Amino acid sequence: MADSKQPIDFLLLWKKIHSKLTLEEEEKLDTWLSESSRHREYFKSLQNFYLQDAASPSPEVDKAWEKVSRRLHQQDKKMITWRLVTGIAASLLLLFSAWYFFPVAAPQQPATTAQQDSITPGTDKALLVMDNGAQYDLSQGSKLQLKVGGTDIQSEGTDVVYKKETIKDTKPVFNTLKVPRGGQFKLTLSDGTRVWLNAASTLRYPVYFSGSERKVTLTGEAYFEVSKNKKIPFRIQSQGQTIEVLGTAFNISSYPDDSLTATTLVEGKVKVFVTARPDIQTSLLPGSQSLLPKGKQEIKQHTVDTRVYTAWKDGKFVFVDQPLKDMMKTLARWYDVEVVFTNEKSKNLSFTGDIERYKDFEKILFLIEKTNEVSFKIKGRRIVID
Repeated sequence: MADSKQPIDFLLLWKKIHSKLTLEEEEKLDTWLSESSRHREYFKSLQNFYLQDAASPSPEVDKAWEKVSRRLHQQDKKMITWRLVTGIAASLLLLFSAWYFFPVAAPQQPATTAQQDSITPGTDKALLVMDNGAQYDLSQGSKLQLKVGGTDIQSEGTDVVYKKETIKDTKPVFNTLKVPRGGQFKLTLSDGTRVWLNAASTLRYPVYFSGSERKVTLTGEAYFEVSKNKKIPFRIQSQGQTIEVLGTAFNISSYPDDSLTATTLVEGKVKVFVTARPDIQTSLLPGSQSLLPKGKQEIKQHTVDTRVYTAWKDGKFVFVDQPLKDMMKTLARWYDVEVVFTNEKSKNLSFTGDIERYKDFEKILFLIEKTNEVSFKIKGRRIVID
């Protein structure tokens, strides 16, 4: 049977998971589930999310239902095909994936965004700064072909690739790749290491590697797939932290305006240590993450879902119980907007869900506003949150 695009009231799904459905609602949900395997798969994934802590149920579920019930009495009786409701552990479930899988009729333009230009997602763009100070714009569609010290440098506007020829070791020549807010870019270093740079990030690296180590310096966020070389370790310095690897895949988030540096290992093994105190270190295995608070000399480690921290390079944002202030900081870098909170309490509202990285910004705000917990006003590229 072909997949149906008939929307479902999200509240029915929520009530089913928490055993709150009436007989009439049960029949309606059964009909929707029988229409498509995609519907059933979606419901199963949603159910898994809600029941992941079923072994230790939270009393917040009952509180959440009471809050939803009060809101229902305040709503008009007409059908609303999209609802965002208060969820487990006092966090708000911001289920962007429901919008993606089950589109509803196009909503009226929110009042907050009327009569102004759309805020669009970021694009592939970067500035390449050479050792001699020369600069090259690598925006989408731009082409570049250079030869520096026996290394070919090529770009088609979405990435830049370094290819080293066989030459004698000479004094290292460094380049810097700067990705602005509202941008992203890919880089292949001369040893074959691949790097995905996120918005508002900078990487300084040699045009070609020589000597006993491969060393780069990162500010911001990047995902690395390091080319294996057992004889020459790869080292990354970022905000007082050094990572040493032989060949592996991992993500580093180390923005100057964040309170800590997070290193998330996807595969392989890495050693993380405080640059000024190499004796303060830890080793990461796949699925683990190290946290180094800025200005401190203490590394903590815990197990995580790596997709939450790496999905950005694959075109998605994934948020799990994340405070709105942190979520908006992430979105602001990608959409290149300024965010201002007028209500301090709004900063700590927590959201869970995922969203396509290329969705228009106004649609994201519209979905968040559906929680009735927060409101937005857009003034040019300035977002005021109440």
